[in-house]
Amino acid sequence: MKTSEFIKKVTALGFNAFTDEDRYVYVSIQSARGDWFICVGNDFTGDIDIDAVYFKNNGESFKKVTKLAVDYAFTPIKEREDEPKFYVHLFTGGNGWLNWNDETGELGVNTKEDFEHWHSQFTEQQYIKFQYKQEVSGHYALPDYSLNKAKIFVPVEEEK
Repeated sequence: MKTSEFIKKVTALGFNAFTDEDRYVYVSIQSARGDWFICVGNDFTGDIDIDAVYFKNNGESFKKVTKLAVDYAFTPIKEREDEPKFYVHLFTGGNGWLNWNDETGELGVNTKEDFEHWHSQFTEQQYIKFQYKQEVSGHYALPDYSLNKAKIFVPVEEEK
């Protein structure tokens, strides 16, 4: 399970989830970050700490969030993080960003902002797939992916 997926599911159950600088994930019942009752570590698979004091008379949601945390804790560390995303800046100016349509699979150039079914963020695997589809159809306009091409492949900054 990805960290982002775990946090989303924990939040949907009505709890707070947050990470620290070591990428440990904490679950709390209050917005105060220091008051957690589950901590899933990032040192080894199965690294989990649960403060059972919170479970007394607290219902089904605690049972669900604990099962979820155990599943997440036993996800291999390397499989927890989402693949990094980036923008593809093909042309100068605000409308020079590569976009893809999630319904049709078409590519276009526009802004970095998502609009309806158009998206501007790519993972490496998505980009390579689009590039391959273009090359198969005889179009070779998309540059090869490389982290060294920082002006073309611009990392998506994590939202804080």
